[in-house]
Amino acid sequence: MKSFIYFTSCLVLFSCSTKPEEKVESEKYEIAELAEQVEINKTEEYDIHEKIEGFQSELRLGKTDWNLEETFTDSLEFIEYNTDYDYWYAVFKNKEGKEIALYTNTEIDNFYQNRDFVVKWRVGKFSEAGEGEAIYYSEKLVSYNMLNSSSSFEKFLKQFSETYSNGKPADINKYIHSYQELTSTYKNGLYCIDGRPDDLPKPEYFAEDYTVTSEKPEGDFCEGYEGVKDGLYYEFFDEAHDLFPRVYDFSEEGGTERSLYLTENILYQYFAKIKVITEQEFNRHLYFFKEQDRWFFWVEDFCDCSA
Repeated sequence: MKSFIYFTSCLVLFSCSTKPEEKVESEKYEIAELAEQVEINKTEEYDIHEKIEGFQSELRLGKTDWNLEETFTDSLEFIEYNTDYDYWYAVFKNKEGKEIALYTNTEIDNFYQNRDFVVKWRVGKFSEAGEGEAIYYSEKLVSYNMLNSSSSFEKFLKQFSETYSNGKPADINKYIHSYQELTSTYKNGLYCIDGRPDDLPKPEYFAEDYTVTSEKPEGDFCEGYEGVKDGLYYEFFDEAHDLFPRVYDFSEEGGTERSLYLTENILYQYFAKIKVITEQEFNRHLYFFKEQDRWFFWVEDFCDCSA
């Protein structure tokens, strides 16, 4: 391959000098930026002003005046990364459902499948091995920004709830951080404790038509949510807005209530708490945390008002 494109992830972390409530609001449109670095073989440097004849792209239908210099920007959905051929490429889908291959030799983790990106690309000049160095043109990736907005979190949550409802541990484990095990809590008499007895509600409780929204449901945790649709109602929080799950610890006489926290070696950014409502009643809470550009499943909380 004559040129190589390298990307460096820019992690968006909380600033100590920024008020937490302002930061969480701004991170509803958090962006992971990737910078371009191109290495060119100087003996075969291409003329970027070269006019390209006969090239067509699904991303610019009808365009005829192509060159190697112009850069384009599109909002696309990531589908997969493919390394089967001489030139590796990422497959994206546009709003019309057309799939487009953008060449890049840096792997994009397929964990990000179905996420939305703002993609910058241009036409690249390539030669296929074994074809007499025949030259051809195709789209190549310049850089991309992953839109990690509330809408993309909702898309993630819908994908997760489908996996969670299937109840297959191997699939659910893909959402669990390698340094942080999944914690379950339930009501043991008067107290909420760690554990997961066999009679807890099963994931199959989740229906396909559950709504996913950041709107706050009207109702009461104990009395119910009359008129509220079945759904997953989420909110973001951090240490300044303490919504962490709490359990009783009976390791000492009398027991004490404590909050659940992550292990120290996880560079988390913030958290999400999901209230699941089924048939106008509280079903469970689900907790997630975000590290870099990934959401991880952390706690399923079945503690309710029962005694």
